[in-house]
Amino acid sequence: MMNQGILGSSFETLLNTGMTMAIGSFVAGLCAVIGGCNCATLTARIGKDMRVALYESSLKLSVHEFRQFGTASITTRTVSDITNIQTAFISFMQMVVPVPAICVIALVLSFRLDASFCSSRCSGSAEEELPQDIFRLEILPQSSNTPI
Repeated sequence: MMNQGILGSSFETLLNTGMTMAIGSFVAGLCAVIGGCNCATLTARIGKDMRVALYESSLKLSVHEFRQFGTASITTRTVSDITNIQTAFISFMQMVVPVPAICVIALVLSFRLDASFCSSRCSGSAEEELPQDIFRLEILPQSSNTPI
């Protein structure tokens, strides 16, 4: 982009590429906000269903069982534990679920750029193309006058 825009003195190419990148960033940000809202809505509904199920289960307890658990313990389970489950679920949905799609997109884009490079790396012939001394660690001798 820089070679075509600056060296070729084509400001239009630079401007068009910049606008395309800005629009792509805006669309990606908008999708992230919509995904976050949908994830929060789903998590809130799951938390509500869990609280309702826990409340209905607590109504089935006898007075002796209710006193054995205690009001504070049941309240803690209703509020704190379900909130922790909601936090874990929303983190899972935002961090783990998109990973397969990101991997597929990355592979498609990589092969689109240079299929011969990607296929040589995937076939295992990459070691033959690399110089043999690329992984050699070179240790420089230390002089006696330099502090450690």
